[in-house]
Amino acid sequence: MAIALALVVTAAACSSGGSGPADGADTGRGEGVSSDGVVTITTLSTSPDNVTGGDVLVQVVVAPKGNDSTTEFEVQAGGTSQGAAFKLASQDPHTTFVGLVKDLPEGSSDITVKSAGSTATLQVVNHPISGPVFSGTHQTPFICTTQDNGLGPATDADCSAPTKVSSSYLSTDGSLKPLADASATPSDLAQVTVDGTSYPGRVRVEKGVINRSIYETAVLDPTVGQSGATNTTLPPTAPVTDPAWNKRLVYRFGGGCGTSYSQGGDFTTSLDADLLRKGYAVTTSTLNTFQTACNATLSAETAMMVKEHIIETLGVPDLTIGDGGSGGAIQQLLIAQNYPGLLDGIAPSLPFPDAISISGGVTDCGLLNNYYRGAGATLTNVQAAAINGHMTTGTCDLWERTFLGGVNPTDDCPLVPKAQVFDANTNPTGTRCDLADSNVNILGIDPATGFARRPLDNVGIAYGLKALTNGVITVDQFLDLNAAVGGYDINGRIEPARTVGDTTAFETAYGKGQVIEGEGLWNVPIILTNLYTDPYGDIHDRVRAFSIRDRLVQADGTADPNLLIWTVPSTGLSVKALTGAIDNADSATEVLDRWLTAAKSAPGDDEAAMLDATRPADAVDTCTLADGTVVKGPDTYTADNACTKAYPIHDDPRTAAGAPRRNDILKCQRQAADQFTPPVPFTDAQRQRLATVFPDGLCDWTKPGVGQVPIEGTWLSYGP
Repeated sequence: MAIALALVVTAAACSSGGSGPADGADTGRGEGVSSDGVVTITTLSTSPDNVTGGDVLVQVVVAPKGNDSTTEFEVQAGGTSQGAAFKLASQDPHTTFVGLVKDLPEGSSDITVKSAGSTATLQVVNHPISGPVFSGTHQTPFICTTQDNGLGPATDADCSAPTKVSSSYLSTDGSLKPLADASATPSDLAQVTVDGTSYPGRVRVEKGVINRSIYETAVLDPTVGQSGATNTTLPPTAPVTDPAWNKRLVYRFGGGCGTSYSQGGDFTTSLDADLLRKGYAVTTSTLNTFQTACNATLSAETAMMVKEHIIETLGVPDLTIGDGGSGGAIQQLLIAQNYPGLLDGIAPSLPFPDAISISGGVTDCGLLNNYYRGAGATLTNVQAAAINGHMTTGTCDLWERTFLGGVNPTDDCPLVPKAQVFDANTNPTGTRCDLADSNVNILGIDPATGFARRPLDNVGIAYGLKALTNGVITVDQFLDLNAAVGGYDINGRIEPARTVGDTTAFETAYGKGQVIEGEGLWNVPIILTNLYTDPYGDIHDRVRAFSIRDRLVQADGTADPNLLIWTVPSTGLSVKALTGAIDNADSATEVLDRWLTAAKSAPGDDEAAMLDATRPADAVDTCTLADGTVVKGPDTYTADNACTKAYPIHDDPRTAAGAPRRNDILKCQRQAADQFTPPVPFTDAQRQRLATVFPDGLCDWTKPGVGQVPIEGTWLSYGP
């Protein structure tokens, strides 16, 4: 017979204060179980340590016990009766209830469930909806942009603002249009079919502030449809059952890499007509746009909190798939590596591995261009391109124009009043607008400077080594270049000496997972979309996708079978190309969806085997040529074929200096100049000068980088 159930949920504040998970902790789904195993409590919207905003979606499962047949229960949380929030989800043989526990106090508290003499307790830690949870102390200053983003003036110092809900609709012409009245039926309202059922294509769009970030979520409207309801507020209980939602969430990440010290504003949109038409929910936020804040840990925290809110209002997604290009690609890779469980699969386009390991080549471009404008002015464009490693000198030019400011503390935070920005002479305690100081919670303070540790170094790099090997430059040109190329001081100014980074900075960058290394991504399906823009001097050059592939080589030396590269042609720079990349990402999302869905249903618990057994036929390396010819299969990028001929892979300044293509060495170990074997003959005088140019030795790229330690763990916390 059915069990007799008397359910009480309480949230009583504990004496201990709230804190994030300990460093290295894996905060997977937590649960509380009664001593007899009858009652189990599980948090659904987030892990118990990472509850935010005072509420959490909870599942209670009660095993059969006794002979009575009642499902009456009482729920209390934070001293408030909330019985109406729990719903019977299933019964037979276990009884399962799901409900939103509200009014949790800040810090630690217990959720206790009592049923038929059994008691289960689960401790949760609640954090403010403004954060932080694990990203560390809030960044200051922080400029609010709620008004610019249509939410009105901020209501507090954390840039909060009232949530706004609006409506749009899918038109029969394929576009997405605004809808003033959510219950209206425009003449061109499209019908959409999800899981075999037809629905009106009305879309609910919610915009608000979570973790000081302005989020936007779109989904086929759960309040309008077959019921014909006219309200645009979600029902008071959670989660909402929306039959038009396909139970898939696409989390979109925006590009760039900036230090705005603000909420930002120019974020990628959730209003993707193609995905919404197929039933996907789509979300994004300003702190998931790297141009707002180039901090993948803050992005992960924001994604976790926004996803928690979506689960508490819409329901638990079966899958969460990431997409987005450039800086959006970096976020997906780092989040999947460092905060597993937030994203089930990712579709990065215009990919880079991470901001730190590519920054060496970016800053090299500034040094090399400075050299070409001065002492190296006699070098030709062909010689300069060979030294840079790119297909054209335009790539270094574009890096210099767009992102070189990342090492300059006086650049790249345009919303901060000029009087507050750092100046070495007039305002030495001002806001430093460089990437290292924007990530100070992770990198820590360098006691030698008082500023954030900076994982940047170019000691021992033999610029132009491949150009010398290939006979494009002479030995004397090679020596002249390396004698004069210089480095950066702590304030981003070019100086004659090479840049010297301290070992702690590199150990921190590697140990805290700020560099993509591979193992944590082996069981994550990844489709990289690479647009071939090398001929146009684009910074999204082809080598980056293959650098990522090299880093994900498995322990047995084979390529990660779950990392796919899709190559598509391009006719211009990334501004034009990005549109094509996102369009292609939609199809990548569907392939990942089919793959992950099948893998979840596969027998066993070996993730690698399940992914291998359920791989869709189109989940393979694919290369599309400009004429529409498609090359696909395991040898797409290794065979001598039309793809490898049409899309050659070039270098960047570091790999053109001998670094491996994986390009993950931030500071090289060195060999003495007299141990270096030149690729071409040197005279005795040139050998002597080589020792003078490289008094500390030349890079030995066969050895690991200085401070290249393993990642400490996942779900690392940097304090409240």
